[in-house]
Amino acid sequence: MKKRFIVFATICVTSASVVFAQQQVKGKVTTENGEPIPFSAISIQNTLLSTASKSDGNYVFKNLKNGKYVLESYCLGYQKQTDTIEINGADVEKNIVLKQSQVVIDEVLVQSTRANINSGFATSLMNKEDIQKQNLGQDVPFLLNNQTSIVSTSDAGTGIGYTGLRIRGSDATRVNITVNGIPINDAESQGVFWVNMPDL
Repeated sequence: MKKRFIVFATICVTSASVVFAQQQVKGKVTTENGEPIPFSAISIQNTLLSTASKSDGNYVFKNLKNGKYVLESYCLGYQKQTDTIEINGADVEKNIVLKQSQVVIDEVLVQSTRANINSGFATSLMNKEDIQKQNLGQDVPFLLNNQTSIVSTSDAGTGIGYTGLRIRGSDATRVNITVNGIPINDAESQGVFWVNMPDL
């Protein structure tokens, strides 16, 4: 009876270790040249398990049961890759090689923002003589005050300092100001603060 119990206990422990045995899958994600790819995403298909490769390209999945798994690997600039692995009572090492992806995009066309008489809306052009005639040392919005659909404002009422302009009712955040084709609107507020350029 004692021998039977020992044999039965041994069988139960062995069966439990087989049922609850959990292994790990580890490896390295590299390029075709063998360079490590850090922070690439690796996930196991049809599960919620996912991880990312470390700075040296290494990754690991722990506590996996025996069976077949499909690894999906992807990283920005590389083609998505699928690999099938099988765990059968031992740890598995699976190195992943990602191929670079080439994306063909359409050409980029840069056009000028300068308006002309054929632009399809009312325009006003001022030459050097017009500016000299109106220039009393005030900011640019007051030099343009008499142009088509422009309303100038001044915090101090003198036209110097914090001045602004509206075109057809649109405030400074909706008016694109360029100097020699370079936008000078503030990156955060989208407005133009003429107090920063008193000698323009």
